[in-house]
Order: sequence, then structure tokens, then C-alpha cells
Amino acid sequence: MDKETANSLCELTNEQKKAFINLKKAYKRCLNSGIFFHQILDTLEAFNGNNVLTVDDTPDNGYCIQTLNIDYMKIVCGWADDDHYVHFRDNKVTDV
Repeated sequence: MDKETANSLCELTNEQKKAFINLKKAYKRCLNSGIFFHQILDTLEAFNGNNVLTVDDTPDNGYCIQTLNIDYMKIVCGWADDDHYVHFRDNKVTDV
């Protein structure tokens, strides 16, 4: 197989682009419906934003998330603001 650029290997297929567009639209619909999102590592939690002001690490007048029944889904986990690197299968890359 010919080697490709890093950018071309990251590019989504048409099917993937459509799926990602649908995900972005669904996220926007959630926000517009009043959902308040909170992420803890690889868990995206959904709260009724009409009732929940915020989620933070302060116990004062708050309720521990682990004691509540919350809608959630597992997602990719983000981390700090340092540099991140993409690694490709089969060493296919020639250049950026």
C-alpha cells in the first residue's frame, strides 16, 4: 500500500462525516431542549438544565453524583491541555 499523509489518514469517509454531522445536530438538540451536560473522564452525564445550576467539586449544598440516578453514556475521555499525538496503523504516513 502506498504511504499517505497524516491529514489524509485522519480524514473521515463520507459515511463517517454524515454520522458526525448527525452527532453534532443531536448534541445541539440536547442543548436546545435544556439538557445540562457534565463530563467526568469517560462518562458524559445529562441533567435537567431547568433544575441543575452547575456541577462542581464543592459539597456545600450539593448532592454527590454517585448517589443520584443520572442518564449517562461512555464516551472518549479527554485529558489536559498538553500536546497530543496521533499514531497510525501500519506506518502508512509520509508527511503531514
